[in-house]
Amino acid sequence: MTKIARIEPIPIEYPDPNDFGTIRRTVLVRVETTDGVVGWGEGIAMWPEACKAVATVISEGFLPLL
Repeated sequence: MTKIARIEPIPIEYPDPNDFGTIRRTVLVRVETTDGVVGWGEGIAMWPEACKAVATVISEGFLPLL
């Protein structure tokens, strides 16, 4: 049975070209299974503190449960 082997949160910031360069923030989530399959998800966060919180919940909350 395939299981999740690794979860990696990747916080990113980028200027939104459609919103006058407003800085957008999100957390990309890389998920890898024991079979080597890789998938991607997103944890949406609008503020820098929320980005850090999402990444922390993933790495310190979900990751230890694997």
